[in-house]
Amino acid sequence: MDYFIVFGSIGILFLISLAIIFKLMYDMSNLNYELKLGRINCQKDLDRLEDRINQLANKDTENYKKEVEKLEKLHLSISKMVDERETEIRTTKKLLND
Repeated sequence: MDYFIVFGSIGILFLISLAIIFKLMYDMSNLNYELKLGRINCQKDLDRLEDRINQLANKDTENYKKEVEKLEKLHLSISKMVDERETEIRTTKKLLND
């Protein structure tokens, strides 16, 4: 009878430990699934952020290109005006010297 109590309690403890192990394995698989979902969501967020950064960078680049073009046009017009004024002054000097 004592053997029955000892082996019965060992068997019950064994069954309880198996139940705990299976429950932990089930919880681990759920956590693994949630981690995969979290990783996918994080990757989507990173992709969105990267796209947004690229859009802002392209927009800034376009604005800078427009500003550079305006400055180049302004530089050309000022250079042209200076050249014209310089030729006028040379011709006037030449006429005055003659």
